[in-house]
Amino acid sequence: MQSDVKELEEVRRHLVKANKPSDYILRVINTIKNRYLINFLSSHNVIPKYGFPVDVVELQILHHSDEAKRLELDRDLRIALSEYAPSSQIVAGGKLWTSRYLKKLPQREWPKYSYAVCKHCQLYQRGPEGSEEPLKNCKGCGQPLEGRNQGPFLKPEFGFIASTKRPAEPGEGQPEKTYTTRTYYSGESDRRDELTVNLKNNVTLRAVPASHGKMAVINHAGYQGFKICHKYGYTILGNEKVTPHKTPFEIDCSGKLQRYYLGHEYMTDILQLHFEGYANPDNGFGFLFFTLYSKVYV
Repeated sequence: MQSDVKELEEVRRHLVKANKPSDYILRVINTIKNRYLINFLSSHNVIPKYGFPVDVVELQILHHSDEAKRLELDRDLRIALSEYAPSSQIVAGGKLWTSRYLKKLPQREWPKYSYAVCKHCQLYQRGPEGSEEPLKNCKGCGQPLEGRNQGPFLKPEFGFIASTKRPAEPGEGQPEKTYTTRTYYSGESDRRDELTVNLKNNVTLRAVPASHGKMAVINHAGYQGFKICHKYGYTILGNEKVTPHKTPFEIDCSGKLQRYYLGHEYMTDILQLHFEGYANPDNGFGFLFFTLYSKVYV
């Protein structure tokens, strides 16, 4: 958290020197400094997440129907990035609700970053939006950061708001989702003792357990992103046509829409599995598997 604030203050000083002061950065710093302590400790793996309601966001429904009053739609942000992302649909209370807004709070701002995933080693890296040090080369393998798996994202940590239009009746098909999120590893972790196992064909398995592994979840909506109004959070998919829109309180909004992905970072225990001496027939590189939530995915 201190490193994020320090980087943002550096960006703000740079803008002030360029005679381009930004209240937005002050609001982001205020958002970071005012996060609940228990959320910070849990998300950074200092205390266990189970039993603590942290990183939980709500799909708020402002409709006045009886069905809406009984609903409490809370999700862990890692899941909500897909289930509650704008234009996604969810069945609750016998009705089909559509998410339409990213929730905003007074004097607070969504944290925004620039990220890139190396297409050679799949390492995730990011910096604050507007940083003087752009993401050019991978900090893991040194290769240029190229390809479409990069761009700006924001963290919708205040939650989501459903469309104010009357909900529809559920049909026989599955509710619409704005694509499945994907999890990436940043390479940051506290490594412990490692285990080496010799396999067949001169392949060596090196297992490295680690704690405080930094993970990132990104919803890029099929690389089309989301068009987001920064005044009141109205959001549509990147391929949807921009039309006049309203606030969650049915008031005409003049805010402009900007394209972003949605993302979230958290800490967890991981296990890195390095298969050394194995040649991938597709690109010649070795590969790396890691665990999420203490389970091995192979």
